[in-house]
Amino acid sequence: MGVTVDRLGLDPAWLPNERHSSTVPHAKGIVIVEGNPYVSHCNGGGLVALTAVVDDSVFVSPTAIVRDFAQVRDHVRLLNSSVVEGHAVLSGNCELRKNACVGDRAELSENVLVTGNGRVGGRAKLSGRLNIGYFAYIGEGSRISGNLMIE
Repeated sequence: MGVTVDRLGLDPAWLPNERHSSTVPHAKGIVIVEGNPYVSHCNGGGLVALTAVVDDSVFVSPTAIVRDFAQVRDHVRLLNSSVVEGHAVLSGNCELRKNACVGDRAELSENVLVTGNGRVGGRAKLSGRLNIGYFAYIGEGSRISGNLMIE
């Protein structure tokens, strides 16, 4: 499901020694962004780090990015410059849009929507029909579920 160096048949020795400040095309569809290797996701074309795990059923828009060791599963949709990073886990029918960011060890499931520069981080666990948006930040040990809008 996810993309790994072994699956691509690449030798880790090709990785650059210095960090790059720009996006540089590399061998076999690899793109280097700030020194880290990414590939285009098969469903939408957004960038997915080789260390991340993203199901083929996930939609990653061309302006979205999945970094680090994040896991994105099921029918999640990543739109409009959204970012998933760290060790975050998204599953179910969650959606990120309009510069939303989920990171650290946050877990989102079911039908959570993060939009309008909303941020979820720390060890937050969100589930249900939640709408997080317009510069809202949910973090640390937050546990939120049910039907709720937070702006």
